[in-house]
Amino acid sequence: MMNTTSSLLCIIVCLATTFVQAQSLMDKLGAIPTQFQLTSNAADLQATEQFIIRRGMHSHDITGRVGLGFEDYSLEFSCQSPIQTVNSTKGTMKTSGRYLLVFYGSDDVEIARQYIYPQIHEENIKRLENTPLNKFFYSISLTSIPVVLLNTTARIDITFSERW
Repeated sequence: MMNTTSSLLCIIVCLATTFVQAQSLMDKLGAIPTQFQLTSNAADLQATEQFIIRRGMHSHDITGRVGLGFEDYSLEFSCQSPIQTVNSTKGTMKTSGRYLLVFYGSDDVEIARQYIYPQIHEENIKRLENTPLNKFFYSISLTSIPVVLLNTTARIDITFSERW
């Protein structure tokens, strides 16, 4: 009886260890997979992976000194096409740019829009790329975006504008 119990315990421990090792990094960090259709100027970004994840952040004061730390949620995704740059005819002020996120419901009707200015807080949007492999990686802070909006969103269209 003792050998059977020991053998059963050993099998359970081995299976549990295998399951923990099989978890992806996203699972271990608590990422939540998402199913948004991601587009840029209505063209499909061909997202290969996307999720929402909680990250540690920090704020800066006007002098650039680091302020308080806080937690933030970010929409992170990898895609095969870059976010497109559009030329705005409305403004003539050349700046370091802004991103426009337009949220659409399942009926493809616009629900809301949000501008994000990376020059104000560089943590708002991060972009990495590997151009030869057509891989683009983005992390977009969701600080100013209500979660209830994301709950009703089917598609997010993202563009970048240098002028506004």
